[in-house]
Amino acid sequence: MAFYSCDALSAVYMSDLEAWCNIDFDGDCANPLVEACNLYLDGTIVTEVTIPESITEIKYSTFANAQTIEKVIFHDGITSIGVDAFYGCVALQSLDLPSSLTTIGRAAFAACRTLQSLNLPSGLTTICDDAFYGCSAVKSIIIPASVTSIGWYTFSSCSALKDVTVAWETPLEVPHSVFGFNESRLKLYYPKGTGALYKNADVWKNFLFYSEYDPTGIESVSANANATANARKFLQNGRVIIEKNGTHFTTSGAEIK
Repeated sequence: MAFYSCDALSAVYMSDLEAWCNIDFDGDCANPLVEACNLYLDGTIVTEVTIPESITEIKYSTFANAQTIEKVIFHDGITSIGVDAFYGCVALQSLDLPSSLTTIGRAAFAACRTLQSLNLPSGLTTICDDAFYGCSAVKSIIIPASVTSIGWYTFSSCSALKDVTVAWETPLEVPHSVFGFNESRLKLYYPKGTGALYKNADVWKNFLFYSEYDPTGIESVSANANATANARKFLQNGRVIIEKNGTHFTTSGAEIK
């Protein structure tokens, strides 16, 4: 509670991003960003963060409530994103998470209300409670087959969410609250030949609309900046790739070179 009720605190200044990422914030309000909201690096307000190569874990509350961060660049080597790591980063618009990532902690990206696209990597196994709670601008989610655990209220209060694409051949058992009990307004896309299983599985059977896809070539799943009538979606090593005019993109819009 070190900075609890420090209402006049308006900025946090640092000169070493690596050192900042290595701080163990112990408990609520231990991170001054919770009150200050504005993070500066070498005197410049931070809008883009490139995680240092030495960092393999984003710790508890590291960037919580950093309200000017618009983009985060993760290197392939990060294995976990901790509790509340990016909670309340209201300017964050897209996520291209690394293939090395296995765990997304509780409320790690909760209340990132301008976040529009999610790229969940093929090696991800665990998405904890409230991980994306209140991400009210997210329109579509693609969950890879590698995910074996999804927590309570993970995608709850995602009011713009319309499409959910899953890759499991057998439906994963998930909490009834995972979509905030709003499945009846969502569309579910599942692998070809698995429809009967999903239509009889708890939670998944409550979706408004169902459609199957061929995992070797998805022609149209959901709308985003690059998925137009002239674009094609397909799975490559468990990851959804978008091809348009001969160029490949991730689902967050990043060009693959």
